[in-house]
Parts: sequence; structure tokens; C-alpha cells
Amino acid sequence: MIAVRSDLFTNIKGATDSELFFHLLLGQDLDADIPAAIAATIKIVEVARQQNNITEPFLLTAVLCDGETFYAVRYASNNKPASLYFGSNVPLSEFTSGTDEPQEKAILILSEPLDDIRDNWTEVPENSVVVAAENRAYVLPLPVSA
Repeated sequence: MIAVRSDLFTNIKGATDSELFFHLLLGQDLDADIPAAIAATIKIVEVARQQNNITEPFLLTAVLCDGETFYAVRYASNNKPASLYFGSNVPLSEFTSGTDEPQEKAILILSEPLDDIRDNWTEVPENSVVVAAENRAYVLPLPVSA
């Protein structure tokens, strides 16, 4: 059975699924390819679910950052993931107190769109990861199969 690496295990302070997933993820090769490490960690969880006859689905919606790039994950083993959207080049002035100065644009990653303008938002496909950095975002499929 695969578990949290022994050198990381003592860092676990709580009993949440998020903390356990994070520590499993730290045991993957994050320096090489973060989306692949996320997919490998999901596979660890899925294999453990199968080996233990757990029928309750594994649902994961999370955002991780390495200090420069954000990785937003939308995954569900039952094909019913929680919603996740991103907006590229969203003018911050639409969502902040107005000033007459030109506003920067940003990438926003959130569970639901902030407005009804469809062109502002892209729904993240299920079992995918959004990679966002330097005011650019793109979606990668998670190659997960248990």
C-alpha cells in the first residue's frame, strides 16, 4: 500500500482529506511536472479506494501555487465534480471600487462566475487542471485511470 512518505508523515497535524492529499502530493516529483504529480496523487487515492471497496466518490477541487504559477484542479471519480471556472484578462475595475485610473487585468479562478457575461468565464472541464501564470491560463486534461 502506498502512503505518505515517512519524512513527511510527522508534518501532518490534522485529520482532513485536504491535508492528507497535500502530503501525498509532496511525495510526488513536483519539480518535474506539477500536473503529472497531481494526476499521480489522484491515482494513489483511487487505487486505495478500489483496494478498500470504498464506493463513495473522490471529489477534488483545489488550487495550488508554487510561488509563480497557479494550478486549479477539478476532479471527481463519479463524473460529478464541483464547478470551477476561470476568467482571463478580467478587468479588476469590474469587481473593485472604481477609480479613473487604468486598471490591470487578471486571471480569476473561482467556483462560480462573478457576473453573467459568458465571455468572461471558461468552465474548467471535469478531470482537468488549469495552469495560470503571467496573465495567461490554459487547461490540461488529468491523465487519471485507476
